[in-house]
Amino acid sequence: MPIPTSGHHSEEIQPSEHPLRLIQGTGASGRSSWSALSVHVPIKAVEPEPMTALMEHLHGLGTPFILQIVISYDLVDVRICAAASYIAQVERAIRAAVPDWNVVPSVLTHPATGSLRLISSIGPSDRPDWAPIRDLADNNGPDVVATLLAAIEPRMPDEQLVISYAVHPAGAEKRAAAFRALTQPATTEGVWGFVSVLLDSGPRSPRFEPRLQRRLEERLLQPTFAMTGTVALVGSNRARLISRARSLTALFKARFDATFGGLLLSNWTWQTAANTGKQREPSPSLLLTAAELSGLWHPPSDPVLVPQFAFLRRPLIPLPTPMLRARGLLLGHHLQHGGQVPVCLPTADLQMGHLVILGRTGVGKSTLAHQILRQIVMLPEQPGIGITDPHGELIRDFVKCSIRPEHEAKTVLLELGDVSYAVGLPFFTATPGVSLEAHVQTMFSVVRLLFREQWSPTRMEDAVFAATATLCRMPGATLLDVALLFQDRVFRRRVLSQLGNGDHSDQASLEFWANYDALSESAQREIVRPILYRLRAFYRSRAVRNMVCQTRGVDFSEIMDRGGILLVDLSGPEIQAEADLLGELIIARLHLAALARLERPREQRRPFYLTVDESQRFKGASLPSMLAESRKLACPVMLLTQYSDAWGDTLIESVLGNAGTLLTFRCSPTDSRRLSASLKPFAPQDLEDLDRHEVIAKLQIAGKTMPAVDLRTMPIENTPDDAVLERVRERTRERYARPRSEVEAELDRLRLQHHAWQVVDVEEE
Repeated sequence: MPIPTSGHHSEEIQPSEHPLRLIQGTGASGRSSWSALSVHVPIKAVEPEPMTALMEHLHGLGTPFILQIVISYDLVDVRICAAASYIAQVERAIRAAVPDWNVVPSVLTHPATGSLRLISSIGPSDRPDWAPIRDLADNNGPDVVATLLAAIEPRMPDEQLVISYAVHPAGAEKRAAAFRALTQPATTEGVWGFVSVLLDSGPRSPRFEPRLQRRLEERLLQPTFAMTGTVALVGSNRARLISRARSLTALFKARFDATFGGLLLSNWTWQTAANTGKQREPSPSLLLTAAELSGLWHPPSDPVLVPQFAFLRRPLIPLPTPMLRARGLLLGHHLQHGGQVPVCLPTADLQMGHLVILGRTGVGKSTLAHQILRQIVMLPEQPGIGITDPHGELIRDFVKCSIRPEHEAKTVLLELGDVSYAVGLPFFTATPGVSLEAHVQTMFSVVRLLFREQWSPTRMEDAVFAATATLCRMPGATLLDVALLFQDRVFRRRVLSQLGNGDHSDQASLEFWANYDALSESAQREIVRPILYRLRAFYRSRAVRNMVCQTRGVDFSEIMDRGGILLVDLSGPEIQAEADLLGELIIARLHLAALARLERPREQRRPFYLTVDESQRFKGASLPSMLAESRKLACPVMLLTQYSDAWGDTLIESVLGNAGTLLTFRCSPTDSRRLSASLKPFAPQDLEDLDRHEVIAKLQIAGKTMPAVDLRTMPIENTPDDAVLERVRERTRERYARPRSEVEAELDRLRLQHHAWQVVDVEEE
């Protein structure tokens, strides 16, 4: 049937392109010029003003379109179909009128296995086609989609209900006819008056009382549409379809007739393969305003009544221009304009502040960190990276999937739980380029963590600091020397005799040892006993002792300076009890290595990106210091955590005060309330309802904070290669580790040299 348009390009909807046939894919085989857009909307009441504005925008396009509500077994699809040449304009009209909607391309065919079809037309009961119906603002009745769903419950997998409104801007002739219908021939006397009435000519007068007449005339001055509506039922059980057809007929008679001012269904007819392409009887065409049309077609608003509809659970945030233009590390994709828009973090902005990834276990934190790290490794400036991983999974996956052959030589895999080979992690060995005072303070912050459960800020702190400061000045000192320092007077005198010389003097330590020597043996034991108990508990494990009691260790400065890939695996049953403290020691050593570079010009400091998984487990002073100084140190930090509360007040302040990038997966109620103020317009519930691999991201682009947006991260698609892991492991053992037998032989020689390994008399407790 031809569809005229007034003053616009004209198109036709052919008989074989009836709205139902568009849905079922039975249109003319030679024509595929129609496209569809499905709408997804926030969970909120439908507002009349934006809906009316949308219809007015569509009216301005001057092209036919079809509004549809498709209800299948597990899907409710609310969509707009238009000629493919106009679909982009339709999408822009939607975004202009209702920017919080999302539109996605939709297929014209929905799956329905039923071969039987019942069709009916929507038309007026006993009212003229130009008469008004209630619009969305005046309609206080039930939601249209929810009402239709209730009428056809329960549904079967092969059943479908399709409501279609074929719409086009009303032509001049139809509008003129409607205006004429609002008047009637004026009463005149005589023969000529009688003739004018018979010929429907001559003067005319208003048909209705003045107020109603004015309202009806003003209505026709608005943008108006000619609308043809159809209802189609699809299925395979004839009796069920007939039953549903009766339910829908009763629904229209009971609700739509009253709600919308006179809409009923015509007699139902069967459509079979034999008559699919035949011309149906013309359906009645109604003249509707934009507001009235929006009352018939609009998305649902209640996810409880219409759970099968794809509601937007979060606000639809358009990416600001700086984020659209940003290039750098790809974090994921943001759903916008029906497509996936990449969200990137420039490396320059990452270097200005650290990155935080927060979320519950199993939501995708490690996968996102892996994706970011594999991109950092490929940067042209060849930065270094470091990863501390309490579980080892992130590191093993990273090596297997993302270490390329050209990177294997600079990859260092420290598996601290490997009892066969031990890497050296001495506490007291100085870092070249770092002041002695900075070295002492850093190591003291690590050593005191040994005693955090029994820490005393009085005598214990005084004694531990003095021991740390003294052994940091003693070349080749290890934790084994702590007992000697406290219990062997000869050893202590020989060490202290060197402290008063030159620039290495430490008057505070000398004063402590002078007071200590003046104490009785019982008073000395009272100070020393808890310290030595905890030390022995720490290196009771052979795997721990073989690392921390070596006299030489890994050169972290060398790894950092050459752009190495440092991977620290803290997993393993032999070190499980002390894994956190070993991680603290690694972080402290990296901090010292970064401090050593401050003597060089900024441009000579190769960036080193440190990633700390399960960062809440590390409570020492080095991590907050690195967060505060990351830009100066050229050492950006990426923190992963499940709960921010576990960070502690000091680390929380450092993290939230210096975070340039915050990536939040599904999190706890406590974190959602804490972070929602920084992630507006997302509410706490939005943060708690994120699906796996969904993130709310707040970035800094060119130094400016961007509004929070949601995005979906990417999976790791590379096939793991176990051979890479084995090659990296063997190369690390050759260069950085020593066989267990060799290390233990050296420790035995040290004990023989000191010959004064003291033990605490447990019976004195």
